[in-house]
Amino acid sequence: MRADARAGEGARLLAAFATRVVPRLARARAHKGSHGGKIAVVGGSELYAGAPYFASAAAMRAGCDLCHVFTHAKCAPVMKGYGPDLIVHEAWSRDAREATRGAKTETETENERSIDLVEAFGRFRIDNAVIGPGLGRGAALEAVEALREVAAACVVDADGLKALEPTSADEDGAEAARGRNPTALATPNKMELWRLVRKASGAFEGGVTTMDLSAREDREKIASALRRYAGYNFLVKGEDDYLFIQHWDVAPSVCDSERAASGDASIVRLRFDGVGSPKRSGGQGDILAGVLAVFLLWSQRTDATTASNRLDDYVAAVGAACFLVKAASSAAYREYGRGAHAQDVLARVASTFMAHLEPDLS
Repeated sequence: MRADARAGEGARLLAAFATRVVPRLARARAHKGSHGGKIAVVGGSELYAGAPYFASAAAMRAGCDLCHVFTHAKCAPVMKGYGPDLIVHEAWSRDAREATRGAKTETETENERSIDLVEAFGRFRIDNAVIGPGLGRGAALEAVEALREVAAACVVDADGLKALEPTSADEDGAEAARGRNPTALATPNKMELWRLVRKASGAFEGGVTTMDLSAREDREKIASALRRYAGYNFLVKGEDDYLFIQHWDVAPSVCDSERAASGDASIVRLRFDGVGSPKRSGGQGDILAGVLAVFLLWSQRTDATTASNRLDDYVAAVGAACFLVKAASSAAYREYGRGAHAQDVLARVASTFMAHLEPDLS
């Protein structure tokens, strides 16, 4: 890894990721899945084909070995036309709008396609998954909770967030999460976060503009609400990204003693100066989701033997994904300015990884 990538806490995260988390490429054991893993993207609908493409293509550019896309039957041909690298499955054919049209005819029932996603994950030996990009309100939302338990560190984004339900006010979120995989990650932007918090606790009733992540009091309200989403961690995307760590018994080493003493130890601000772009376009969040699925899988495959070390690897993976996409966005903006779009960011993911995150092989 280049020594000048970032300074301070961000540099330590990136160094930890490059030295501990990134798998070394070894020819002696090279087979599909051995290094980068097998990722699935569950998303897409009759209307949205770009979102699952960006997530799956980003996973490939970030280093996964195989990527399966499970999508709507009308989205699948479009996905296949984007390129030969993706394995595209026609996973379902009915969406929420069709479900409101009344009783189906016998022919309509026979023509409906729907596969058991959990069974498919096992059959294709899927290691990790992204659920939600472009999914709409289709029937696949019902699979979110089941899929998160069979993936190493499932990433739930975009429409997948609509499937998350908080525990009741008198139920302990930590108790509800007991025995579940604690590595699933939901990735809301600030507006999506506000909706999740409102649904869980009713806080910030004045609107999203009343919620200030830079204020400790607001972060504590947010953390309290998010703990009711049993078993999920939350990455809140923005100029600075905030990782809310739920239901772990240890704090990551990136938390200093002052933050730990203040009760803010379960919240990590991920800040990397000098990267990012003022230009926003659709698809950048999908790119991040795909990268996260790969990096989080790698974080589950390290030789960490303690809960503290496992959590540090997890946080390093999240931080590295945020940095990579922002650095790729910076590179795209330098070349295209306000004309930069998600395709330009995607095209720079692999080269940015090589420049900043590829470990020394000497």
